[in-house]
Amino acid sequence: MTSIKNRLKVINQLYSLLLLLLPIIAYSEVPQEYPNIIALGYMAPLASEEGLSTPLIIWKHQSSNYSGDATLDVFLETSTLIAGFTYPLDYDLQFGYQLAGTMMSEGFGSDIYINGSRNEKLTFEGNSLMVNIFAKYTINNQWSVQAEVARKSLWFKQTIFSNSEVKPPDNHLVDQNGVKMFYDGAMLSDKDGLMVSLTNGNRNQWHNWGLDNDAASKKTFKRFQLKWEHTFKQSEFGHLDTSYSAGTGTDLDLISGYRVGGMAGQYPVLGYYRNEFRVKDVVAFRLLQEIEFEKDRKLQIIIDWASFHRFTVDYLDPSPESQTIGGLGVGFFYGIRSLKGLPIFFTYGEGLNIHKDSKEKHRRELSLAMAVAF
Repeated sequence: MTSIKNRLKVINQLYSLLLLLLPIIAYSEVPQEYPNIIALGYMAPLASEEGLSTPLIIWKHQSSNYSGDATLDVFLETSTLIAGFTYPLDYDLQFGYQLAGTMMSEGFGSDIYINGSRNEKLTFEGNSLMVNIFAKYTINNQWSVQAEVARKSLWFKQTIFSNSEVKPPDNHLVDQNGVKMFYDGAMLSDKDGLMVSLTNGNRNQWHNWGLDNDAASKKTFKRFQLKWEHTFKQSEFGHLDTSYSAGTGTDLDLISGYRVGGMAGQYPVLGYYRNEFRVKDVVAFRLLQEIEFEKDRKLQIIIDWASFHRFTVDYLDPSPESQTIGGLGVGFFYGIRSLKGLPIFFTYGEGLNIHKDSKEKHRRELSLAMAVAF
């Protein structure tokens, strides 16, 4: 029984990680208890001809005892696979490298919306391959700093629906360097997590393309991201999570910028279409109240809010330059006891503050997922 409860705890922590941290951080800073955690699911808009469904395939593997005391991390998120080794150089310093590949969804060219209407004729597909080298220094048990350099190759092509006259992005290389700072402790709540990231990018062989007639001026860009999460424990009741996220930068564009909307978005807002908004800056907030009936029976009430400015590109001219949107959702965590606690997650979301000119006046979204750890 204790083993099942521990397993449920690990899986529940993973699911919270997927909802709150996955859009920004691929690897958890906390070693996982089981070598493999797998989540399978499906996210779909309801009563919509504009929104797209999203399969959810998550595999998170962590193992050690390799040569040089290395730790292997493998992370699969539907169409992106990341694998890498981390080596301890001493008690406070780690060195590592990663190889990452994305199929079809690089640049998220299938998510092209104009005022709530998806335009298939402007869509494109993208693939990428990236090598990343990093070093991480732990200042104490709570603070750590990570520096990294990477080279990324990107390839793009039209889809079967694309207008042949609309040129897709150029195949190109990106050299990146950046620094991240992490905090894991109890500063303002029972558990706090902070991530601050600064990334510089330099693109080679980059020119104007069909959706951005000013792309050539953005060969170099900078991104700044922040995420701060608090957990307030509630005795014999559950817990309250709050999450604050922000993203901004200079010379960002449709490829290097941010995406807002939907459960599967980079900055999720429940109920909206997946990555409905392409933005150059965003401030987002999530409040999640969990009510624990039993260890394997939990209800979640979720409130999302995001404010952002869109890119100034021609095809988005009919859309407002800035918007504030919200989402309201309910989720349920249910462990199937006859299957040794295999958990199922159900989430329903309703979009709020839909713009008056949107083709569909309502946004509704549903997801169903299950997870296992071994």
